[in-house]
Amino acid sequence: MINYIKRKNLNVKKYDSCVENSLQSRIYAFSWYLDIVADNWDVLVLDDYKAVMPIPWKSKLGLRYITQPYFCQQICVYSNLKINVEAFIDKIPKYFLYVNINCCQKFDEFLTKQKVNYQIKLNTDYNSILNSYRKDRKKSLRKASESNLYYKDYNSIEILISLYKDVFSNISNSNKYFIIIKELMMFSLQNDKGFIRNIFINDKLICSGFFVKYKSRIYYLFAASNALGKKYGATTFLIDSVLKEYVNTDFIFDFEGSTIPNVANFYKSFGGEKTIYFNLKANVFKRVFL
Repeated sequence: MINYIKRKNLNVKKYDSCVENSLQSRIYAFSWYLDIVADNWDVLVLDDYKAVMPIPWKSKLGLRYITQPYFCQQICVYSNLKINVEAFIDKIPKYFLYVNINCCQKFDEFLTKQKVNYQIKLNTDYNSILNSYRKDRKKSLRKASESNLYYKDYNSIEILISLYKDVFSNISNSNKYFIIIKELMMFSLQNDKGFIRNIFINDKLICSGFFVKYKSRIYYLFAASNALGKKYGATTFLIDSVLKEYVNTDFIFDFEGSTIPNVANFYKSFGGEKTIYFNLKANVFKRVFL
C-alpha cells in the first residue's frame, strides 16, 4: 500500500536508507538536501519504505502545487525493486492542483517532455577523457595552460556567490535562490559532501565552482567565471581539473544538464554521455479523470 506521509511524521532513517540503496539514488532526494531546498516536502511511501517518492510543494493564496525546488534536477520514485511508478502519481492528494516536476522515470499516463543531461564516467585514464573533448574545448584548455591558470580549493562561499551575482547581474534571481545555495554549500562543506574550487591568474580570482560529491557522483552545481575567466578558458580549466583529479575511479561527473542551448552545448563539448530525464506536468483534472 502507498501512503502519503508528512515530513514531520517521516521515519528519516528508513527513508534515507531507501534512497541510498535505490537504483535511482541521487543526492537530491536525501532528507537533509530536501530540508534545505524545498519550501515543504512530504513523501509517498510504499509499505515499510520499500519505495519512496518525495513530494516537494509550495502554497500560494492557500492553493497547493507540486514543483521542482532550486538545485534539484530530478525527483523520482526511489527503490531497489521494479515499481509501478504510475501508481505513485495516482496517490498524490487531489488538493495539489498542479504537478510540474522532473523525473528520471517516464510516466506514460501523463504529459512528459524529454530533457537532456550529460555525464562522464571517470573509470578510465585522463588521455581517454581528453581525447573525447571537442576541438573548441581542447583549444580553451591550451589557452588556460599557456596563461598559467591555477586553482586552490578553499571554502569561499561568500566570494563565489558575489562572483556569481556580478557575472549574472542580468538574471533576476530571488534572494531565496542565494539563501538556498549558501545553505547547501555550508552543509556540504561541513559534512565533507562537496568542495569549492577557485581559479586564478596572476593571483586574481577569475572563476569559482561548487561541486557536490556523494556516492560515486560529482555534481557540477554552481559556478561563475568573470570576463577575464572567459577570455582565458577558466571554466574549461575548472571542469578539466576535477575530471583529471578523479580519473581511474568509480566516480561519475554529472553536468546537471541545461535548458539553455549555449550552456548545454558547452557541456556536450566535453564528450560526455547523453542521458535523458523527463519533465512531468499534470493538473488535478487529468489525475482525477484518467
